[in-house]
Amino acid sequence: KFSREQESAKTNFQVNDVIANTSSLQVYEFQANNIEFQAFYEEGLPLVYGDVSQIQQVFINIILNAYHAMVKGHGRGVLKVKTEKYNDVINIIFENNGPTIPEEIFNKLFDPFFTTKEVGEGTGLGLYVSHKIIMEHAGKIYAENVEDKGVRFTITLPYVLEETKKVIKSNNKPSLPDCLKILIVDDEESIRNWFCKMSTEQRVSVCKANSGKEAIFILEQKEVDVILSDAKMPEMDGFALLKWLEQNKPDYLKRFIFITGVIDDKINKLCNKYHCYSLIKPFKKKQVL
Repeated sequence: KFSREQESAKTNFQVNDVIANTSSLQVYEFQANNIEFQAFYEEGLPLVYGDVSQIQQVFINIILNAYHAMVKGHGRGVLKVKTEKYNDVINIIFENNGPTIPEEIFNKLFDPFFTTKEVGEGTGLGLYVSHKIIMEHAGKIYAENVEDKGVRFTITLPYVLEETKKVIKSNNKPSLPDCLKILIVDDEESIRNWFCKMSTEQRVSVCKANSGKEAIFILEQKEVDVILSDAKMPEMDGFALLKWLEQNKPDYLKRFIFITGVIDDKINKLCNKYHCYSLIKPFKKKQVL
């Protein structure tokens, strides 16, 4: 249910190099299944700032989706990738001549657990995770049909200006203000202890509760700045705690953060209604901060 956080290894990198390295891992399988890979790289692209392994994961997801679509649809095909600088972003365009995407599916492509593959062929999280990664890198990702000839995925990522490189590097470690008071509500001791460890590193104050009922007892005694609560707990869960806040401490609604291991439409609706937030497990320390 919970995974130890891994520090995000962000750096300045060249998009062309990451694509070349990623595609080289698939060359043999492409050739064995009549898939041709064509690359058109714009030379001298400015660098992008981000997590190379995460961006590579996005590229792998798109390449493999295209590969499976072409093999299943035609038994052969061509996958083209193109990079270009456009205004203040870099465009990365993946285009394949596999089957087109039905119009009714477009709005679901980046939804969690949505997949057109057979049972056992995928989790349906590939494009959802890819979308999340690109958004975290201040970019965009979208898909479109190329008339009736295939599918095009376009990713845009902002590039690093020379004069801002040093500024970005110096500010890549977020921190919390001193004396921040956090209430962590979770029935798992390992998660409560993880937040306590983080509080020592960040010089903030953390209160612990193992249920919504215990959280209410604490909230009736003291003020806090942020509440992070697991959604599902025995005795009294996060949904009931949020309802109690609505009735008794409505000002706290905007300070409330669900922490959950499951993508839940109920949570999304509540967050929209109360203007609160959610964190999906496993999360990294930087995401929490």
